[in-house]
Amino acid sequence: MSCPEKQSLIEKYERAVSAYLEAVRNMRDGANLPLAEFEVAYNFAVQASEGCLVSRHALLNHGEEHGCVIWPAA
Repeated sequence: MSCPEKQSLIEKYERAVSAYLEAVRNMRDGANLPLAEFEVAYNFAVQASEGCLVSRHALLNHGEEHGCVIWPAA
């Protein structure tokens, strides 16, 4: 049986990962920018990384609380 909340959390995590990837690419592409502009790109990447962590923890917490299997047992 499918869990709609788990599916929603997976989609949010996917969006957060995509945003983080985009931020890191922007930081890479801006490596030669003046320091102040590079710091903006860097800070955006840090915020996106934090968003990834929050989304991942929400997904894992849901799995524990709701009993949804997030990954196969080892």
